[in-house]
Amino acid sequence: MTTLGDVWATTALIVGFSVCAWALLLCLALLFQSRTQFSKELIEAKAGKTLFTGLLITLAVGAVGVVLLSMPNGVVKLGGWIVLLALMALSFTGTAGLVALAGERVQRLDSGLSGYGALSRGAMFVVLPAVMPILGWFLYLPAVFCLGVGAGIRAIRRKEVVATNPEPLML
Repeated sequence: MTTLGDVWATTALIVGFSVCAWALLLCLALLFQSRTQFSKELIEAKAGKTLFTGLLITLAVGAVGVVLLSMPNGVVKLGGWIVLLALMALSFTGTAGLVALAGERVQRLDSGLSGYGALSRGAMFVVLPAVMPILGWFLYLPAVFCLGVGAGIRAIRRKEVVATNPEPLML
């Protein structure tokens, strides 16, 4: 039997996860601007290829993580958690590029918006559709996750030249 307290707890959990995802994406986009910029350009130029690459990596690495989690040994289970959390971190790193792309397009529509305001709204537009039942949970969220993994793996593997005066993410 479901009580009103269960409904409130579930709602609070969904809102809490959404706010945390929004804040983490903003933080990653602001801290790792060159990686975010590379992910943004990659998603904009080769979205299909990036999504497919991310899907393959997610299936392979996710399967390894789930298999490790199902083992009875605690140390092996810890390894499974580490693998899955690394996959999640990789996805968030790449998804920051999607947030930057959405923020750039929002800023084009509202020229009076600051760079941070546009980036914040871009994060909101990336996170909120995942809350929508059925389509958001089973279509949008996995697609964004795999797109993030595909862009994140390329952004992390990229050899970076450190510039003395890096360009800001958004003007």
